[in-house]
Amino acid sequence: MVDQNTIEFAKNLALEAGKIILEAAEKPFEIEVNNHSDFTTSIDKLVESYMISKINKKYPNHCIISEELTDNKDVIYSETVWIIDPIDGTANFIQQKINYAVSLAVYHRGEGFIGIVYDPTRNEMFMGIKGEGAYLNNRRLALNKSIELKDAYICIYWNKRVAQWVNELELFVRASRLIGCASLELSYVAAGRLDICAYYKLFPWDYAAAKIIMEEAGGKITNELGEPIKLFEQNHVIAGSKLLQEDLIQYIKQGVSNSMQV
Repeated sequence: MVDQNTIEFAKNLALEAGKIILEAAEKPFEIEVNNHSDFTTSIDKLVESYMISKINKKYPNHCIISEELTDNKDVIYSETVWIIDPIDGTANFIQQKINYAVSLAVYHRGEGFIGIVYDPTRNEMFMGIKGEGAYLNNRRLALNKSIELKDAYICIYWNKRVAQWVNELELFVRASRLIGCASLELSYVAAGRLDICAYYKLFPWDYAAAKIIMEEAGGKITNELGEPIKLFEQNHVIAGSKLLQEDLIQYIKQGVSNSMQV
């Protein structure tokens, strides 16, 4: 059983972070360009510092992995680890002021216990609690749709230089939908707004919280070979209902096999 105090602390922390983002976004803020499509803002750093300080004060013996400020990547599986991203979808935040989220997860000995993805602009909190299910605000989430891959709404970010099957897949499925925020897109699959997601190299802070939400909703999330995701590492990520996820992995394997024969 997950400690209720920790659940409430995590929920409140995500809500507080979202409030800070919304208030700070109304004022001028600094933007750092890391590369052509990767940005960091002063608000990312502000919110991350706030979240880290709150976690350290409440749980001084816990480890923290975060995108912007910390280099604490060499955590061990025996520790309790918080994996946070203050603004997942920073480019969207800068350009659109929507389609971004606060992502927060708690893992213990490599196992996910609490996952929260909070969209402050829509006041939507996706949450997964180990053994207690997944929720969107107060609505229970259950991935029980039964559809074929050709009828799926897919979200796919893949390196097309190394995967010839990507273009064919986008033509094969019913439609492709891209948001630009992995934690939200994965949460949308758990909520039934998308059917399946496929990503080329996500960092832990991109998938850690949504992984718990997905699994507690009854979905499946693995790498492109159908193997368990290696926590705390970059991973290719395939996520959806169990049958649809397995169908996509077989499609990928077949596409890779065909490309090797060319």
